[in-house]
Amino acid sequence: MRFIPLLVLAACASTPDADDTDSPADPSAAAIDAYDPLALVDPFIATGGGGAEIAEVTPAAKYPLGMTSIGPDTRSTQFGQITALHYGGYWYPDNRIDNFSMTHAHGMGVVDYGTVPFMARDGWDPSYTTPVGRMAAFTHDEEWATPGHYRVILQEDKIDADIVATMRGGQARFTFQDGADPVVLFDLGKVLADADVADAYATVDREAGMVDGFQRMNGSYSKRFGGLMTYFAAKMDPAPIGGGGWEDPASPVADKLSVNGIHSGVWLTFPAGTKVVDVRIALSYVNAEGARANLAAELPDTDLDARLADTEGAWRSYLGRVRVRGGTEDERTIFHTAMFHALFFPQRQDDVDGQYRGADQAIHTADGPHYSDLSMWDTFRTLHPWYTLAWPELQNDVNRSIVRMVNDGGYLPKWPLAHGNTGGMVGSPGIQILSESWQKGVRDFDVEKAYAASLETATTSVPVDGRGGLSDYQTKGYVPMQVSDTLEYAWNDDALMRWAQALGKPDVELLRAQADNWKEVWNPAVGFNTGRRADGTFAADPTTFDPTEWTDDYVEGNAYHYLWYAPFDIDGMIQLQHGGDVDAFGQRSRDFWDQVYAAEENTFPDTYYWHGNEPVMHYAFLGALAGMPDITADASRWILSHKYGVHYDDGLDGNDDAGTLSAWYLCASTGLFPIAGTTTYAWSPSLWQRVEIDRGDGKTVVVRAPNADDTHRFLTGWTVNGDTIDGATLDWSKFGDGGEIVMDLSE
Repeated sequence: MRFIPLLVLAACASTPDADDTDSPADPSAAAIDAYDPLALVDPFIATGGGGAEIAEVTPAAKYPLGMTSIGPDTRSTQFGQITALHYGGYWYPDNRIDNFSMTHAHGMGVVDYGTVPFMARDGWDPSYTTPVGRMAAFTHDEEWATPGHYRVILQEDKIDADIVATMRGGQARFTFQDGADPVVLFDLGKVLADADVADAYATVDREAGMVDGFQRMNGSYSKRFGGLMTYFAAKMDPAPIGGGGWEDPASPVADKLSVNGIHSGVWLTFPAGTKVVDVRIALSYVNAEGARANLAAELPDTDLDARLADTEGAWRSYLGRVRVRGGTEDERTIFHTAMFHALFFPQRQDDVDGQYRGADQAIHTADGPHYSDLSMWDTFRTLHPWYTLAWPELQNDVNRSIVRMVNDGGYLPKWPLAHGNTGGMVGSPGIQILSESWQKGVRDFDVEKAYAASLETATTSVPVDGRGGLSDYQTKGYVPMQVSDTLEYAWNDDALMRWAQALGKPDVELLRAQADNWKEVWNPAVGFNTGRRADGTFAADPTTFDPTEWTDDYVEGNAYHYLWYAPFDIDGMIQLQHGGDVDAFGQRSRDFWDQVYAAEENTFPDTYYWHGNEPVMHYAFLGALAGMPDITADASRWILSHKYGVHYDDGLDGNDDAGTLSAWYLCASTGLFPIAGTTTYAWSPSLWQRVEIDRGDGKTVVVRAPNADDTHRFLTGWTVNGDTIDGATLDWSKFGDGGEIVMDLSE
């Protein structure tokens, strides 16, 4: 059930021209009337699912790109709390809430975050020191969420839990029944399943109504750098009059005001007659003083409506810059929810005074927003290109954050989480992000420092987030028995070569040679990229090779998933794989997509095209790159209609991976799909009659497709600023400073 606050209803005059009876003959011609994008966001989309289609997203209250994601951690009375279903804390089919936590990951395929759990109950019971003991029933009929806001009724006690997020904290208002005995607790020994607490403590000041504390947790990634260090400051209104604490969940002690230990927690009780308890909590990764300062700055009083207005205003400032006309109601909901999900990760790390904890675990001061939680192996493909197009100032802040990480940690990061490097995934994807955004005009960062760190990672052995097998890659042209590493490095190096060329650096030819290494794993005997031994021979036996088999040659995939992994060199792929015969490439591509369309839909990783994981994400647009946009027309529209939905169980095809799948929908449905690391866009059949993207500084990109609908998807011609576009690709230079693209689509 969706909750639309009065603020939203008052602001929402209409949906995107869906009922515009005065539309001109060309429905793409007129500017789009203002509408409230928040009314088209459904935070419950993709919060369930099963198997490989778990998106791992939460309906938590979230400030755009904020430090916190405040929401419920759930479980089922039938299945318990299956770890793989709860990496984001929440799974829609559950029927119990353990507690609310201040932080949650977005779309990660491993467990992390879930810190500073708190809960409300009516009356104290010693069993509440454990999640199972205190869990409360909930029903979706009495659960609501909108951007920045989560609300639920806890059924046993009929407690109304109303939560709004701020940038670095949030407010929870617990409304109890008449005659209730309100209790609020903090369980610092609790984190998500398969994570653990390494250190925790809390102190209660009843007179001031304050709880100050700390929790260091080890998640799947955060344990790699010593654990996530979270300080918090919580203010209670009214101030508590009683309670206690525990260091052993089996032995809670009344009036214990200070606790310490990995199983510790505190509970608070309130004056007789109390019906409403406001809990304001702020976090800091720096220190306790930072948490207190964040609390004072962002949560100065108990005015929940004011908090909601601020947070909704922040969401509107992002989502309102991209407007669409046309499509169906479901498609508009998917699109705006995708924009919403694209702003969960990365997350702010700096306190209100600019201080943040760096990868060296020292305290630094930022001269602007400092972000982390950069799942770059995923996000370089769609999310950061979308930022560069729609919110370039945000991408610039990300670039500046990456440079700070270089300054603090010494090297280019690969998958930074909070205040540490995790070394997650493969390749050097930060290179594509920095290079592509610079090529597209996002340049207000230390370019020389960023380029030098990228070059060092690409050409020398570095101790942090370096390239495994680099020596072999440079001397042999491939990493033995590692197709994925070889292909990732080559894509990285192509992006770096383009950057070097634009900067006039002397490294162009060196990088060009490395970028060509993707060709070294092509095995003509089997017609796929396969692993090569150190002696140069291919390990695959042509008589028994099975391209659908998952082997150690590939990261999270099979030979089909890495078949066309050089979109930056489409001509080279056609030359290598088909002797330059474009028609032969087209036929193999059509045969491939026929297999995809015919495959059985299930919750297992897809054999041919697995949209729920990243390596294939550009496949639908290879047809456009190769001059065969009809292939792209069918494939793109099929994915848009089959791999996205408006329900909890079909919203996304797999882990959203910090917004990567969501951003794919944004790019593909708009009609311009970026080839990462380059300035090239492949054409895609727009879902919308008109798209308006306000990039800032008076630059607006308009994409028009007057006859876009379910059946009109084939490209018969297109223009940019009135000039005919040859082929089915478009360079950034033609429209990045603002302009109008018009597509003519046929059935």
